[in-house]
Formats: sequence, structure tokens, C-alpha cells
Amino acid sequence: MVGTVSPPAAVPAPGTELTSADLLQWCRRVQLVTSRNRHHLDAINVIFDADLDTGTNLSELYSSMVDATHEVIHRAAPPGRERPFVSPATLFEIWGEDDDFNVVGRSTRIVRRLFRAIAGAVDDRPTLNPAALADALAAGASIPDWDVFLPEAANQPRGPQPGTILDVVTAAADAADRTRRARLGAQLQAIAAAAEKATNATPSHHSVLRRTGVVDAGALGLCIALQELPAALGAAAEH
Repeated sequence: MVGTVSPPAAVPAPGTELTSADLLQWCRRVQLVTSRNRHHLDAINVIFDADLDTGTNLSELYSSMVDATHEVIHRAAPPGRERPFVSPATLFEIWGEDDDFNVVGRSTRIVRRLFRAIAGAVDDRPTLNPAALADALAAGASIPDWDVFLPEAANQPRGPQPGTILDVVTAAADAADRTRRARLGAQLQAIAAAAEKATNATPSHHSVLRRTGVVDAGALGLCIALQELPAALGAAAEH
């Protein structure tokens, strides 16, 4: 899985395309910001099954993603040897693997399924330009098997529900498509803004959110992750 794709012959200027280094930086940033917000995300996990664990599950997921990525890279490159090039598709494949992560929860399952869809869409591209990122997020927004992947459980209805994390996926994909010909930085800002708007709209779908004055926990969990994309762009080149 690792090292099957050659790095680009001409490396794009920093900040013009998402590189694997950018994505790794994003993953680390998301781990930190999710961990900092874990208790809040747990506390607002109040719709359907109010088990107060969304923040804990997402925090564990991103920590596992970081650990799994490092393990794969280090296993492929013994000490003293140059680390192999890892494509964006390989990263998303690693992050979407169910068996590697000892975490549960509907939101984490959705995020992992989203990564698998993105991995298939980016194919063997060594970097992601705005059009490629738009196509990747469109693949995530058009996953066909949610009814099977999200079965009915306890108070949780089967399949995708309005006013949840999947609203953020759709909003992010729409924003990416609208800006597929823009500069990457502008596209990432648009994705972050659309994610925030969709998250803030989740109470309109659920009376319990309106009563308690909070947004959907899963939606907010993905929103704060997508808001780290602009900061991660090109950040690896600065270190």
C-alpha cells in the first residue's frame, strides 16, 4: 500500500495543492483540536441516543489515525532509510480502515466511511488541486449505502438523518464544487465556512437541540476538523 505512487516530478508551489505532508499536518491538528473540545462534544451529544461520548469517540479516532499512519510509514522505512512517499489515497485508506481503530460510535463510523469514499475518488494522484478535492468530497457526499451502513439501533433511526454530521459533509462538498476553479486556499476557507453554517443550522431539525441551545455533536466534530484545513495548507513546508 505504501510507496506504490511516485512523488510528483515537479513539486507544486506550497499552498497551491494539498500534499500528503499537508494532510498529515491536518490530521495532527485535528487530533489536538478534537481532544481540546472532547468534553464539550460529549456534553452536547443529546439527540437520539444521548450517550455523551461523541467527543471521546472522535478524539480516539483521530489519535488512532495518527498512530496508524506513523506505524505504516515507519514499518515501510527502517531506521536510517528515507521514508517512502505516501500518496493522499493511501492516507485516506489508512484512516478509513475499520479494523485498525478500537473506537465505536455512529459519528466515527461515518467519518471512516467518508475517508474510504475519498480514497477511491482521489485514485493515485500525488497531490490534490481544487478540482480533485471537489471530486473527492463529492464522492463522500454521494455514498450510496448509508441505510445499510447506519442500521437502526436503540433510539437511533436507520440511515442518514437531517440535522447531523452528514449535513456538514453535503455542505462541504457543495462549497468545494462551487470553488473548484478557485485558488486552493480560498476553496478551503469556503469549505470551513460552509461546514460552520451547516452545523449552526442543525437545531432547526431537532427540538432537543433548540431546547438545550446546542448544535449536533457529530456535526460540530466534523466542522472543527474541516476548519483546520486552511491552517494545515502548506504548514508542513514551514517546519
